[in-house]
Amino acid sequence: MGRPSGASRELGRVSPVEGTFTAPGTSASVELHGDFNVTLGGVFGARVRLERTFDGGATWHRVLAPARTTAGDHHHWSSPISVVLNEPEQGVEYRLVCASYANGPVIYRLSQ
Repeated sequence: MGRPSGASRELGRVSPVEGTFTAPGTSASVELHGDFNVTLGGVFGARVRLERTFDGGATWHRVLAPARTTAGDHHHWSSPISVVLNEPEQGVEYRLVCASYANGPVIYRLSQ
Protein backbone atom coordinates (compact mmCIF):
# COMPACT_ATOMS: atom_id res chain seq x y z
CA MET A 1 0.00 0.00 0.00
CA GLY A 2 1.12 3.59 -0.56
CA ARG A 3 2.87 5.49 2.18
CA PRO A 4 1.45 9.01 1.95
CA SER A 5 2.80 11.95 3.81
CA GLY A 6 0.20 14.54 4.74
CA ALA A 7 0.12 18.12 3.58
CA SER A 8 0.11 21.19 5.78
CA ARG A 9 -0.04 24.94 5.30
CA GLU A 10 2.91 27.05 6.40
CA LEU A 11 2.57 30.84 6.05
CA GLY A 12 0.09 30.43 3.20
CA ARG A 13 2.14 27.76 1.44
CA VAL A 14 0.99 24.20 0.91
CA SER A 15 3.44 21.43 1.77
CA PRO A 16 3.68 18.84 -0.99
CA VAL A 17 2.07 15.43 -0.72
CA GLU A 18 4.79 12.90 -1.51
CA GLY A 19 4.99 9.17 -1.25
CA THR A 20 5.43 5.83 -2.96
CA PHE A 21 2.85 3.37 -4.19
CA THR A 22 3.97 -0.27 -3.92
CA ALA A 23 0.41 -1.62 -4.16
CA PRO A 24 -3.01 -0.19 -4.99
CA GLY A 25 -3.81 2.68 -2.64
CA THR A 26 -4.59 6.34 -2.17
CA SER A 27 -2.34 9.29 -1.36
CA ALA A 28 -3.09 11.85 1.30
CA SER A 29 -5.17 14.74 0.00
CA VAL A 30 -4.09 18.35 -0.32
CA GLU A 31 -6.01 21.57 -0.94
CA LEU A 32 -4.72 23.17 -4.13
CA HIS A 33 -5.65 26.47 -5.80
CA GLY A 34 -4.13 27.99 -8.93
CA ASP A 35 -1.34 26.22 -10.80
CA PHE A 36 -0.11 22.97 -9.26
CA ASN A 37 2.18 20.07 -10.19
CA VAL A 38 1.47 16.36 -10.54
CA THR A 39 4.57 14.18 -10.85
CA LEU A 40 4.94 10.39 -11.08
CA GLY A 41 8.40 8.85 -11.23
CA GLY A 42 10.06 5.48 -11.16
CA VAL A 43 9.97 2.38 -13.31
CA PHE A 44 6.57 0.83 -12.72
CA GLY A 45 3.66 -1.13 -14.04
CA ALA A 46 0.69 0.66 -12.50
CA ARG A 47 -2.26 2.88 -13.35
CA VAL A 48 -2.64 6.08 -11.35
CA ARG A 49 -5.48 8.61 -11.56
CA LEU A 50 -6.10 12.09 -10.20
CA GLU A 51 -9.23 12.82 -8.16
CA ARG A 52 -10.69 15.90 -6.45
CA THR A 53 -13.36 16.70 -3.88
CA PHE A 54 -15.47 19.79 -3.33
CA ASP A 55 -17.01 18.60 -0.04
CA GLY A 56 -14.06 17.81 2.21
CA GLY A 57 -13.67 14.22 1.05
CA ALA A 58 -17.25 12.93 1.26
CA THR A 59 -17.35 12.53 -2.54
CA TRP A 60 -14.36 12.13 -4.86
CA HIS A 61 -14.49 12.81 -8.61
CA ARG A 62 -12.07 11.66 -11.29
CA VAL A 63 -10.41 14.64 -12.96
CA LEU A 64 -10.98 15.05 -16.69
CA ALA A 65 -8.06 15.92 -18.94
CA PRO A 66 -8.07 19.56 -20.12
CA ALA A 67 -10.50 20.30 -22.97
CA ARG A 68 -12.14 16.86 -22.59
CA THR A 69 -15.76 16.22 -21.82
CA THR A 70 -16.30 12.47 -21.96
CA ALA A 71 -16.05 10.05 -19.06
CA GLY A 72 -13.24 8.18 -20.81
CA ASP A 73 -10.91 11.16 -20.88
CA HIS A 74 -9.70 11.13 -17.27
CA HIS A 75 -6.18 11.81 -16.11
CA HIS A 76 -4.87 8.23 -15.91
CA TRP A 77 -1.16 7.58 -16.10
CA SER A 78 0.75 4.35 -16.56
CA SER A 79 4.22 5.85 -17.05
CA PRO A 80 6.29 8.64 -15.47
CA ILE A 81 4.88 12.13 -16.02
CA SER A 82 5.17 15.68 -14.76
CA VAL A 83 2.35 18.10 -15.60
CA VAL A 84 1.13 21.48 -14.41
CA LEU A 85 -2.63 21.78 -13.91
CA ASN A 86 -4.84 24.63 -12.66
CA GLU A 87 -7.65 24.77 -10.12
CA PRO A 88 -9.60 28.06 -10.29
CA GLU A 89 -11.78 27.36 -7.23
CA GLN A 90 -10.59 27.66 -3.63
CA GLY A 91 -11.15 24.86 -1.11
CA VAL A 92 -10.75 21.98 -3.59
CA GLU A 93 -8.69 18.98 -2.44
CA TYR A 94 -6.80 16.60 -4.71
CA ARG A 95 -5.38 13.10 -4.28
CA LEU A 96 -3.80 10.36 -6.38
CA VAL A 97 -5.22 6.85 -6.57
CA CYS A 98 -3.15 3.86 -7.64
CA ALA A 99 -6.02 1.85 -9.13
CA SER A 100 -3.98 -1.10 -10.36
CA TYR A 101 -0.46 -2.22 -9.57
CA ALA A 102 1.84 -4.84 -11.08
CA ASN A 103 5.33 -3.67 -10.09
CA GLY A 104 7.14 -0.53 -9.12
CA PRO A 105 7.67 1.63 -7.15
CA VAL A 106 5.52 4.61 -8.23
CA ILE A 107 7.02 7.73 -6.67
CA TYR A 108 4.45 10.55 -6.57
CA ARG A 109 4.23 14.23 -5.70
CA LEU A 110 1.40 16.79 -5.65
CA SER A 111 2.75 20.29 -5.06
CA GLN A 112 2.16 23.98 -5.51
